[in-house]
Amino acid sequence: MKSAHSRFGLSVAIATPFDESGAIQKDLLFSHADKSLANGCDSITFFGTTGEGPSLTAAERAQLFKDAVAAGIAVDKMIAGVICNTVEEACRESANALEAGAKAVLLAPPHYFAGLEEDGIFGWYERVLAGLGSSARDVILYNIPSLTGVPVSIETITRLRDRFGPVIRGIKDSSANWQNTKPLVETHHNIDVLVGDERHLAPAVRLGAAGAIGGLANLFPMQVRELTQGKDNDFISQLVELVISEQVIVAIKTLLAAQMSEPVWNNVRLPLTGLTGERREALLARFAALKASFGID
Repeated sequence: MKSAHSRFGLSVAIATPFDESGAIQKDLLFSHADKSLANGCDSITFFGTTGEGPSLTAAERAQLFKDAVAAGIAVDKMIAGVICNTVEEACRESANALEAGAKAVLLAPPHYFAGLEEDGIFGWYERVLAGLGSSARDVILYNIPSLTGVPVSIETITRLRDRFGPVIRGIKDSSANWQNTKPLVETHHNIDVLVGDERHLAPAVRLGAAGAIGGLANLFPMQVRELTQGKDNDFISQLVELVISEQVIVAIKTLLAAQMSEPVWNNVRLPLTGLTGERREALLARFAALKASFGID
């Protein structure tokens, strides 16, 4: 059986606004977080992929977490994305968030080294989780092999659950591959299986998935929330196709800038570069046409 806390729902993988110099615009970020919670999101995931977490320094991530709490965002509605290569850094960032009262940590595997053996991936996670000691709880494993180059397999998840039990709260599957998502839900439906590709979210929920941590919730939280309730939404499915036609983070922020009439959302940190010229105008034209076809303002 799932534990009592496991109606996960929807967490927005919140985008991080920067000014033209690259400084984080915290007031805008926290305002966006508040609006997301008011408009259908159950929690906020900071420093994830959409939040350009790896482009923030460890000091920035730590300070931003503290500042979000000081700004009045309930800490038990905050999830910390942890995307680090070393065991020590991943353990420290995870422990800091959990000890502060975070709802969970979203823990990606180490990246850069390709072709890792299963034992290496398991061993890295084992060291991190063991190092958490009494802080160990509510860890969501993060499978996003298109960016890390390191798949977190069903077998690795099983081994980690056998070793750490309820410390493993769930798994976020951003493989964008139904042939991976379906057996993952079927095998691990008694923990929080979260789906990163909104096209697969509703059918996965109908199989037993618990919800999502998603980037498109920055734009349309209520519509994405419907997916976490097992209801199909053709608009969101077509929006996914639009977003993946460009670099996903850049596309989401470009659309967010247009949706919110806040040009600062266009800014990204290097090595990402924002859309300009004809590519930007084409994306926005397709976005406007898609919304119009569904009667969305």
